[in-house]
Amino acid sequence: HRASAKASWRSVSEAELPHLAPLAVERDVLPPSMATELLQWLIEDAMQWERGTWLVHGKEHVVPRTSTWIALDGEESGEEERKEKQLEQHLNMQGQCDGARRDGTVNAYRWRGGRSAPPVLQAAAAAIAALVRRLRPIRAGDWVPTGVLANRYRDGSETVGPHSDFLNHLGPRPIIVGLSLGATRRFDLTEVT
Repeated sequence: HRASAKASWRSVSEAELPHLAPLAVERDVLPPSMATELLQWLIEDAMQWERGTWLVHGKEHVVPRTSTWIALDGEESGEEERKEKQLEQHLNMQGQCDGARRDGTVNAYRWRGGRSAPPVLQAAAAAIAALVRRLRPIRAGDWVPTGVLANRYRDGSETVGPHSDFLNHLGPRPIIVGLSLGATRRFDLTEVT
């Protein structure tokens, strides 16, 4: 889909959002001590994250952020290849990936297989899953997050432009949670036609 050429930008209140898109905004979803511990862990871990590249219309571009993917579902070493293929499929569906690279990166995302999520990340995922099930009891059912795609934007100059994530391989209307820690940033939504 392409954004309508006639689309005009306007600010909307959080109260309007559910009427415009299937989403909800919840603030302070983690206890302050957990949010602080998780942010500290992410800041330290982000030192290992890399800027990858995206393939857009056959041209390679450096991604304006650092990223990593961390599995939450207790993967074993035999699961690493399956998870890597799953991530590669996700990126291929977005038209962003020509396949895994020899250095272990798949585009912008480094597969961190074989490494368990730290307890604070597991606890945060459990708290968020409980919130999702409370907010969307019929739709969420027994929903449990299986992984974390973490992005780090160092400052206001690191942004990504308008884009659509094609997540068809996750099924129709998958539940996706975005958690923002640290500085605030503007998040723009565009109507597609």
